[in-house]
Amino acid sequence: MVKCMDDGQVEIRFNGIRYGHWKSAEVRASVDDLCASLRLDVTWPGAGDSLDITANTVIDVLIAGQVAYKMRIDSLSRSVGKESHDISIEGRTLARELIDSQYSKTLSGLTLGEIAKHLCADFKVPLKLAAATKEVPEFSMQCESPATSLINAARTANLLFYPTADGGLILTEPTKAAPVASLIYGENVLSYEVVDEYALRFSEYCVKGYDYDEDEAISGKSRDKGISFYRPMHIVADKHGHGFGGCERRAELERNRRLARAHRIVLTVQGWRYPAGNNWNLWDINTQARVTIPHEDVDDVFLIGEAIYTGGDSDDEKVAAEAAAEAFYLENKKAMDTGADVSWPQVRPLYRLMCLRAVDHDAFNQEYQNESGNDDKAPFRTIHIWTDRRSDWIFFGAIDPSLGKRGARHDPSAILVGGLLRETMTLDVVEADICRRVPDLIIERAIELQRESAHDRAFVVAGAMKADLINDLHRAVEDNIKAGKSVDDFRRDFAGIVDRHGWHGWTGEGTEKGEAWRTRVIFETNLRTSYAAGRYAQLKDPGLLNRRPYWQYVHSGHEHYRPEHKAWGDSGLTLRHDNPFWQTHYPPNGWGCGCSVRAVPAPADGAATEPPAGWDTPDPKTGVPPGIDKGWGYAPGARTDVSMRQFVQEKLISYPPAIQRALVKDIGKKLCATERIEDYVAAVMADASRTDDLWLGFIEQPERFATAVKTDLTGFIVLLPPDAVRHEVKAHGHDGGSQRPVLAEDYKRLVDGLNRGALTLPSESWKGRDAERFVVQWEDEGEIFRGVFGVRPGRHNRSVVLVSMIVKTAKKK
Repeated sequence: MVKCMDDGQVEIRFNGIRYGHWKSAEVRASVDDLCASLRLDVTWPGAGDSLDITANTVIDVLIAGQVAYKMRIDSLSRSVGKESHDISIEGRTLARELIDSQYSKTLSGLTLGEIAKHLCADFKVPLKLAAATKEVPEFSMQCESPATSLINAARTANLLFYPTADGGLILTEPTKAAPVASLIYGENVLSYEVVDEYALRFSEYCVKGYDYDEDEAISGKSRDKGISFYRPMHIVADKHGHGFGGCERRAELERNRRLARAHRIVLTVQGWRYPAGNNWNLWDINTQARVTIPHEDVDDVFLIGEAIYTGGDSDDEKVAAEAAAEAFYLENKKAMDTGADVSWPQVRPLYRLMCLRAVDHDAFNQEYQNESGNDDKAPFRTIHIWTDRRSDWIFFGAIDPSLGKRGARHDPSAILVGGLLRETMTLDVVEADICRRVPDLIIERAIELQRESAHDRAFVVAGAMKADLINDLHRAVEDNIKAGKSVDDFRRDFAGIVDRHGWHGWTGEGTEKGEAWRTRVIFETNLRTSYAAGRYAQLKDPGLLNRRPYWQYVHSGHEHYRPEHKAWGDSGLTLRHDNPFWQTHYPPNGWGCGCSVRAVPAPADGAATEPPAGWDTPDPKTGVPPGIDKGWGYAPGARTDVSMRQFVQEKLISYPPAIQRALVKDIGKKLCATERIEDYVAAVMADASRTDDLWLGFIEQPERFATAVKTDLTGFIVLLPPDAVRHEVKAHGHDGGSQRPVLAEDYKRLVDGLNRGALTLPSESWKGRDAERFVVQWEDEGEIFRGVFGVRPGRHNRSVVLVSMIVKTAKKK
């Protein structure tokens, strides 16, 4: 990539008039895009008039006086204030119609060049063919983007489609011409950036197609040996399966294309043109340049895959204007300061505030004049966000509890939730909750979002602990009533139960215990556990483990400490990350525990390198090792689902029915399986060695299954086995009638259908099988779902598993 900067101008021309002197300007073109793009911004004094541009206007984009591209305007916005107006323009070259349109057309049996001619003629896009092309056996679009179809076909043929100066397209090969120039850091390169974008690479590229002549599936694979972990990309290419060398060739080209884009160099150069004989040419894509960067040991020829032209008013002009403004102020300071009243003159003097106001009146009023409550000028007024939730996000939260003045104009509070994707280290906005709230509602909403976002078993544990408390209170009430005791006796029992479960305020806090229980303990404990889960995921990163394979226990330093925790911290306890100690002693290890773990390359001198004596011997009173609160002997985020299932099942079996149902409902909301089903289905289909089941939910009302199975299903969980997924793909596709294939999203309906559908006895064909089986049928959105389920009644992981499922698109008559 080449970034070109200049003191010249980017101009636009239409109706015989040229417009320049933009505050900022950017023109971007890439070999991966059919369109070049334009972005211009300017601020002019006065109210101003709108530019005479319509949806049909074609403009010339000039760089340093030379026509770079012909474009149509995508958007033209004008913001008018009391003293000035802003104009923003965005546009793309003429091939944008191929990108934005949805189109249907069949052009099979033609060469790729002929197909491109037909489509470009339909959309009146100029086209230049600079490469010989082969026949495409199958080319058919049904309400699809023509751009996507053309790009896929071009990539299959190892060709490029990219924009030309006349606004159209060129179909050509990656250039093999000699370098047009030499770019040397320290001479004509201002700065450089070396980018290794690993997210663009996959361990395996699998192209799947279909040979309609032979009526058989075809495929091809290519591997990237530089990616050792499993990360596949599957490409559907049934329309081009036998074209241009077949699926194997298509997979190889995709691998090579991504390898080239994953490792790239971004160069910033002074000037938009380079000398070519007696002429000066604009830097262009699909040309080659020799790049020399001595510090990086780079001296090679690179293809220019993207060019970005940036410019605007020169810094010299801005500096001169600002100097003139400051000089005017100093000459007239006494008169201009008269009557002015600023809140903090040492930090925000009048002249600085005037400069801030001149840049953006609305922003100044919102930040310094306390006008954030003005909805017409609110910065988030027209912003809408939506998210495609990822199962591998690590969640972070932030709160701005701003209250400002009471009443309709007070500042809004802001609660933000971000999801960190460790693979790319990008932080996505998951929730942006901005509105006016009183303090109690701020706290309530923050806790609600925190519970929704942290998809970790820590919340399963929190739900079970809450059910433990309710169950103990329930038994205490019954025992007191049976024994004829008074309410005072129950109150004494209540205090003991609350104390035993840790549901009380901290010593010396000075608040009522009930209030502390409902706010500080719940909030801080869940917050610490969620953080610990995210930290656990970071510590388990393979790259970090290679450099820092040891974990050191760090005590919180709290004055009210657990002796065991302090002893572990004081001894510098340092063990390998895979030591069994961390499976039960990874912090937090109880209510209010603020301990943590630090990754280190090796134990420090004098540090304890063996687990403490008796660490794995349960305390007879609590049933857990010393120093661990009851219910806390697990590693948050470790996702040991087997132990987690057993933990929940034991609770469900021992609780009264009402508490069972409440616990199922509470914990069921915290399972993240519904957001992982698509990934799970894809993974088990790609990897035949996968044998792990997916935990979907619970049997909510075990008594309703008594007529269908002999086993009591109390405490049973619902699992999706990989064999069931593979069976559906192989055996239950379209039957020529009303039956359709089972989709990944259908499994999201499984638990609800199982718990609420109509039960029937198994057919004769199921008799003689080892496990009990039964059939459930339910209707959803006009379709009929029929599932066959099996019962696994073992001592551990008691479960109901899907055996088979079919979907009918219409009711049986």
